Amino acid sequence: MSCRLKSIQPIEGELFRFYVPSVSRPEFPHTVDLEFYKFNGGCDCPRFHFNCEPLLSRGADKAEHLRCGHIKDARSFFLDEILPRIADKIRHVVKPPPLVIQAQGIVTQIQQADPCQYPEHEKIADLLELKDHILATVDQIRDEIESARDPEKHEDAPTMPGSPEDVGL
Repeated sequence: MSCRLKSIQPIEGELFRFYVPSVSRPEFPHTVDLEFYKFNGGCDCPRFHFNCEPLLSRGADKAEHLRCGHIKDARSFFLDEILPRIADKIRHVVKPPPLVIQAQGIVTQIQQADPCQYPEHEKIADLLELKDHILATVDQIRDEIESARDPEKHEDAPTMPGSPEDVGL
């Protein structure tokens, strides 16, 4: 990583915002927000303000030529430093065994059973077990939907990192 990229500072609590040093005046870093303009990025430097922002504010599609050097550096920093940490956190999310597969196994067992050697009480017990698997699957799906909507409601729900600190920066 270049010396310039090493001096980029993530803004605490803001996953997509950075302080990027100016080439001409490194003591006065520019603020870059990668989320601006549909993830084209935005910067407080004069080049972005006068050359890029007017086109983006009128609806221009994101493009490399509509990014100043500070935005390009922040994007490189994000990809090189933060994205791998996010990916690592996501990989550690462990899913429980799929209840649907277990339920399908019970259905197959019922379908393949010999009616003469499959007592009614065992069939009823298997059907009740299948019902329990289906209800558990519905609950699991409901929890995953709620977690996606509001991860804080479910303490065991996987969460997307919300800040550089969440990904170990």
